[in-house]
Amino acid sequence: MPTSLIIVLREAMARERPHFMVPHGRYYRLPIYGQRVQKLEAPFVQIHFADNDQSILQIDGEFLFGSGSDIHRYAPSQPGILKVLCGLENSTVTEALADRGGELTVTFEHGDRLVVPDGPYENWHYRNKKGQTAHGGVGGVF
Repeated sequence: MPTSLIIVLREAMARERPHFMVPHGRYYRLPIYGQRVQKLEAPFVQIHFADNDQSILQIDGEFLFGSGSDIHRYAPSQPGILKVLCGLENSTVTEALADRGGELTVTFEHGDRLVVPDGPYENWHYRNKKGQTAHGGVGGVF
């Protein structure tokens, strides 16, 4: 099979959303919707949820975090990043949406928002013990 055909087929397959992510208008809803944050871990930012599937959201790219108009840009590897996010422990996700371009927005019960913009790399990853995975960045959700 010619290399160019393989690349086209891979790109077409990659554009399909993960089957467990529910379409929600122009977005996909991640299964962390309604789940409570159990713990935060480093290196980088790993958010563990207290659901039966043991969901983990890992942030690998720069992200925005805050509430209202008080939102700042952070890097997941910067020193003290878990202190910035520590208020999320035991809070519940009220919305978790990825747009078709790869940007992820997670809203928490106290109004905090975590936004991971699309970028040149896979900026976020979702996984659980069932083996379900998704990632966003490079122009899409895969």
